[in-house]
Amino acid sequence: MREYIVAPAQPLPLDEVLPFLEGLQEGIQSRYSVQQRAYPFPVRRTQLLVYELFQAVRLKRGQLKTVLLHTDPLGTPFPKIRDELMRAMEGAKEVVILAGARDRDTTVLGHLLNDGLRALDFYNDFRTGVLLQDFTAEQNHQLV
Repeated sequence: MREYIVAPAQPLPLDEVLPFLEGLQEGIQSRYSVQQRAYPFPVRRTQLLVYELFQAVRLKRGQLKTVLLHTDPLGTPFPKIRDELMRAMEGAKEVVILAGARDRDTTVLGHLLNDGLRALDFYNDFRTGVLLQDFTAEQNHQLV
């Protein structure tokens, strides 16, 4: 994983988000340390970035050969889009997965789906880990 982007859709109180970010940073450092000891090849630390959600999507959407997908139980079931998704990922330089939510407010997602830019390539119902295991077994990609 090259980047971990925290992208809230609305302002958050610092006392709520700071412990979360500190925990992420600690986890990133721990993972990096383990990888340095375990792998015989050079490893790099995952970059932790904070963006506002709309700006993060616009930034990633504007890059060539980037696949942008969002995981949600209300999305299209994975078996229905598996082949199309795999084809898109095979040609991608970067795969961006919007996973997790602080709340179930679908207003933000609705704006992304209805945006004139057609912001999301895929809106799917699947567990991210299943997708990554399935896809990385077939391809070696840089996932963001």
